[in-house]
Amino acid sequence: MITSAAGLTLMAFAVVVSSKAVLGTSPITSVPFVLSLTTKMSLGTANLLFSIVLITAGALIMGRLYRPIYLTQIVTVAVFSAMCDLFSVLLSDLQISGYIFQWGVIILSCLILGLGVSLLIASDLTMMPPEYLVLFISFRTKIDFGRVKIMVDLTLVLAAAVISLLHFGTFVGVREGTLFAALTLGLIIRTVTGQLRKTGFYDSIGRGSESVKKEGFLGAS
Repeated sequence: MITSAAGLTLMAFAVVVSSKAVLGTSPITSVPFVLSLTTKMSLGTANLLFSIVLITAGALIMGRLYRPIYLTQIVTVAVFSAMCDLFSVLLSDLQISGYIFQWGVIILSCLILGLGVSLLIASDLTMMPPEYLVLFISFRTKIDFGRVKIMVDLTLVLAAAVISLLHFGTFVGVREGTLFAALTLGLIIRTVTGQLRKTGFYDSIGRGSESVKKEGFLGAS
């Protein structure tokens, strides 16, 4: 529980901080972020609504293999969305200027977000809808989680870009920082997860192997 709470906190903080850099937010919230700019919804509300779409997609992908335990992600995304709105208020006065400094913030936020996702995965309790979707696709296609993560992130970025173009006629909320995050987060998550396992973190929280995660979430035999 502590591990998952820490992961969610880091993720929400990274998402809000990256949005302050004005170079685009992370892929997992790129669509909700653009939607919040095109409507009167808060980032948290937009994220919650979009997550319902992702949860539905995940259920369709898994079909009869979809298990009730996956619905715990609704609680996770509700907490994450609320924390995004909380950090948005707490960091409302934060201004980041200077292109080099903005890039520094983007890189740092990607590292923090990658750590947050890795902790959430390590907790073996639940994950965010984008990560669940990646896990389901990875399970169905037998493609490495990190590689699927990159593909899904790029798809989300493309969707956000299309919404931005249709509404603003230009790219708003989706910029080079978003693309950078989409291309690197998968690698960051794989690297951080590997380091957590090497340092004995998984063992310390009762998670000894990757197979435990897949058995817990996907009912693998």
